[in-house]
Amino acid sequence: MRDSSGRWLTPQHRRSDPPVRHRTVHHRAGLALLVVASVLFAACRGDRNESGADSLSALKRPDASRLSPVRKSGVPDSAAMSRLALYLKSALITNAVNREDTLYTCVPDELPERHLALATFRVLGAASSGDSALASAEVTSVAEESLDTVAAISYVTTVRTRVDTLQWEMTRSVKNGQWGVCGFSRNGADFRIYGTDRQTRWIPPGNSWAAVKITAQKLQRQSR
Repeated sequence: MRDSSGRWLTPQHRRSDPPVRHRTVHHRAGLALLVVASVLFAACRGDRNESGADSLSALKRPDASRLSPVRKSGVPDSAAMSRLALYLKSALITNAVNREDTLYTCVPDELPERHLALATFRVLGAASSGDSALASAEVTSVAEESLDTVAAISYVTTVRTRVDTLQWEMTRSVKNGQWGVCGFSRNGADFRIYGTDRQTRWIPPGNSWAAVKITAQKLQRQSR
């Protein structure tokens, strides 16, 4: 190739095309880093908190018709219900330390998209067949945390009060034969909170985990 004066241009003289930004690749790489970071922050998450509605009776319950019913091919299993209740009790946002992962019989494959700040729960039922069971519960959460795709290594948390019906697969432990939860809920939700106040982008702004916790405590008193 020649320039305007007729000289031959070497490869070093040629203008290279502008770099193309592969946003999708960058986005996926960012999400992967956030997932790794969320696991690292699990051990050092700060105080856990609350705000939202203050009346259980005023809550609108979402339609659960899309959820499959508790397994009809099995038989009612009170032992599975008790173990699910123990799992949910250990996952309450108001606990000083959460130990719900000690009741897993299956290691979760990956982090779910939704992390709920659990305030109250009511086990609805469980049906078992052999060494597996399907159980369900009505849960009230006061905030929902997810990875923030805008800021690196941070979270976005929406403060609201909501009632959901969730389901869990349960299996018997090979060690003691007791029921345990097999991974996260079938609805793609978990109750472990990862972000501290500094790592959280709040919706609406101005909230904190301390405020979220206060709301959960109010709902717990009302449900007694």
